Amino acid sequence: MIPPVRYTLRQLRYFVATANTGSIAAAARQIHISQPSISAAIASLEASFGIQLFLRNHASGLSLTPEGEAFLQKACSFLQQAHDLEAAMSGLSGKVTGEVHIGCMSTLYPFVGPLLHRVFQTRYPQAHLRIMTGHHRDLTEKLRRGDICAMICYDLQLDPDVDFHPCAALPPFVLVGETHPLRLRETVALQEVMDQKFILLNLPVSRDYFVSIFARSHIELHNFECVDCMDTVRSLVAHGHGFSLLNVRPRNRASLDGSPLYYLRLSDDVPVLRYGLASIDNGWNNPRLTLLREICDTYLVGNEMPGTEP
Repeated sequence: MIPPVRYTLRQLRYFVATANTGSIAAAARQIHISQPSISAAIASLEASFGIQLFLRNHASGLSLTPEGEAFLQKACSFLQQAHDLEAAMSGLSGKVTGEVHIGCMSTLYPFVGPLLHRVFQTRYPQAHLRIMTGHHRDLTEKLRRGDICAMICYDLQLDPDVDFHPCAALPPFVLVGETHPLRLRETVALQEVMDQKFILLNLPVSRDYFVSIFARSHIELHNFECVDCMDTVRSLVAHGHGFSLLNVRPRNRASLDGSPLYYLRLSDDVPVLRYGLASIDNGWNNPRLTLLREICDTYLVGNEMPGTEP
């Protein structure tokens, strides 16, 4: 006979939300639950297991105790198993229901996010696809915590236990504005544009990739400016503040204010990025993730990224 448990899935979810946000108030806002309900759930868990989960500091909020850290890992794993069980049973019943949480790099979301939303909701109206945007490291942490079951990302600095399912290659190109003397060229060498400032998309991991292109071409990068938004990069280049390197070519060859932009192929031997769907090695056992992978195979693999040029 299986003994009764002393906790509920709801209590575990409240605890994980509090651990991830660092405060009961923030957790309440995130999951739309009252603060007293979260406090009561945590107190019940601590009483049931006879451990203290949090240190309560008035100045810095809540921090996990060593026991709380260990409990968090087990709770995340347990919640993921509960999620997988629900998904498996949905599959047996022929229905896809509930929420499917994935991540997508912020630079890729405008191109692939809307398509995935539309196709998923059309095929599975009783389910809901939630896509969290962020940077590579942020999404990898969410993947490990079980906040998301997969992420749309580049094949850059992936951990050994992360399995990458590629969709398409995205070779880098040179981006210049209307006043650039080489704007009508189809192909340029990186050395030919080094008389201007380099506008660097300064996002984690992506930054390292772009800098590595100069190193591979034996060019020392001195004159550069860092910005953390692709639209800002495009605007600065369009107004003659320098040139840039990017991997995604929107069909709209203009900055937000309508100033024209030009895409030039690189003649240098440089590494080519790929984007695709990534998950922890055993994550593909999730039936819902299998369905999402099938959508990617149908609409993204082997095709140009939606809204971009070849």
